[in-house]
Amino acid sequence: MSDTGQELGAVYALLSRVFLKEADAELMHELARPAIAEVLEALEPGFSAHIQPPWDAARLEEAASEYARLFLLPGGVTPYAAGWMQGEEGAIRADLEEKIATLYDALRVRPADFGLGNVPSDHIGMLLALTSVALQVDASGGLAARSRALLDDWAPRFADRVHAASEDRLYRAAALLLREALQK
Repeated sequence: MSDTGQELGAVYALLSRVFLKEADAELMHELARPAIAEVLEALEPGFSAHIQPPWDAARLEEAASEYARLFLLPGGVTPYAAGWMQGEEGAIRADLEEKIATLYDALRVRPADFGLGNVPSDHIGMLLALTSVALQVDASGGLAARSRALLDDWAPRFADRVHAASEDRLYRAAALLLREALQK
């Protein structure tokens, strides 16, 4: 994986999509592209075979069930930054929301630009999308650093937990790719 802002930003955008909502045929098609599948196969052996079409309704339902088990149901892995930080959740969430809103303003983007305006701003998918934009427009500047700092304290633990908790190669591979991207 190259360290350029554009390429790393593209990785963050892809991961954002994986963690924001259930997998669909479009995402599976994207993940099956050779350049992407090869990287994910290197991280999670067996991924390439797992991701091959056809993606019929039954296979998409399996992926949706795993998404729900991991990120929506009690006992899963919380995708919200505030859930991983120490302290009073309301104060943590308020601090995060202020930092995130400042970045949205500086980057001239809005949550609706990512197609999901009703998702809390501290959701891993939203933070990855924001970081993707920051990396693509300001890779070596302060905006990218500030955006990535929103992930530093908790996203590695999130990735480790997803990898350990998931029974699906898609989410296991995505967790490993997230872990690697956070180290770039």
